[in-house]
Amino acid sequence: KASAGFELRLGPDHPNTLKCLHNVAMLTAAAGSLQEAAGVYEGALAARSRALGPEHPDTLKTSCNLGLTWHQLGEHAKAVEVLSATEESARRVLGPSSPVRLASAHNLALSLAGEGVGRRREGIEMLRAVWQSRREALGPTHRDTLQTCCDLGRTLAGGEAAHRTEARALLVTALEEAKGALGAAHALPRRVEAALRAVEGQAALPGAGELDEAEAEHWAAVQADRRPDDGLTALLMHVFVAPERLGGPPQGLRRDLRRRLLSAVLDAAWAAGATAVEALE
Repeated sequence: KASAGFELRLGPDHPNTLKCLHNVAMLTAAAGSLQEAAGVYEGALAARSRALGPEHPDTLKTSCNLGLTWHQLGEHAKAVEVLSATEESARRVLGPSSPVRLASAHNLALSLAGEGVGRRREGIEMLRAVWQSRREALGPTHRDTLQTCCDLGRTLAGGEAAHRTEARALLVTALEEAKGALGAAHALPRRVEAALRAVEGQAALPGAGELDEAEAEHWAAVQADRRPDDGLTALLMHVFVAPERLGGPPQGLRRDLRRRLLSAVLDAAWAAGATAVEALE
């Protein structure tokens, strides 16, 4: 409804219409409706490719998130196809250290290591490279760096027994740094801790999008705390598009709402093990 309203008022190729379509897809994925999100991302990708070109930075962001969604759905072959093209274009157009290229490579590595692809070793080496690049570009305690470290540890732990020692060392480091940088209650250190417990107990690691018991209780509490009449797409329209003269919030309040909503969506995405490229901006 939000994107349809923007299209009617602004036109199908207006930047706000295209951004809304991307953001609705991201919100849908963060809410757990991955199949629906994939369809919305495909529509957003087609629209941005038509309006902006297939290698525009915004188009590549949508393509990266579409590939991630296919990965989370277990459609690893589709994810590899989309993310390989996205990573190559982002490397050429934006540079090897650009956020979009690194996010695409991270997501591609996870898909290469996915079941049935047969390229696990290649995926692990790509994750190592992304982790090193993010450490150099962002620092060791940036949440993107920590997410890659966590995913590298989880991926190693899910394979040969010989990799468990390295996996445990990576996860211990990631947990210590994540707690120091983000706080123990943040979704990312909680996810790292769950992975570490699984490695130490040689238990099955939770799959993409699965939460451990503590995380599930945390997000149930977050959901219960929301007002029943909260409408994410309506809020998206109100905060991100409607100017003050059309009933939108004042600029100062808009900035505060942007920060709060962005934080909530990113927390939900990280709780599901996602690397989100563009989030409500």
